[in-house]
Amino acid sequence: MKPSQAADQISLDGLKAQLELYDRYIPEKLQSLEEKRLKTIPAALERRRRDGDAFLEKEEVQDLVEWKLKHGTYRPKLASLVASNSASTIRCTTTTAFRIYAANPDEYATALTTLATLRGVGPATASLLLACGDPAVVPFFSDELFR
Repeated sequence: MKPSQAADQISLDGLKAQLELYDRYIPEKLQSLEEKRLKTIPAALERRRRDGDAFLEKEEVQDLVEWKLKHGTYRPKLASLVASNSASTIRCTTTTAFRIYAANPDEYATALTTLATLRGVGPATASLLLACGDPAVVPFFSDELFR
């Protein structure tokens, strides 16, 4: 499958084959962020959910934003805006968003809107944060999809 193929020309088998090769395309300098984005942070959220409430720590949000910036359009002010949120604000806001989503997954948009109240977090970044809480169901959408 070529990246320039039209979506209606990609078969399910072809997509699955490409997903199996995903790790081969990740530069070594991004491996740590990939590990956090795809494994460490989702696992931490799952543990927290089992213990009571899912939430993200400030460092985790900053790591996810760094991952996003290194995979798309770099926006230098975004990282500093996210860093300007207090740890308690991030924990409280993400707890609320994950509670909303857990209570009713149909309230996905409300959970995204809640996450987007954090400085430096727009709809695309909010979808990334929420996707880490339910990676098998919640889609992450990139800013680049809307160009």
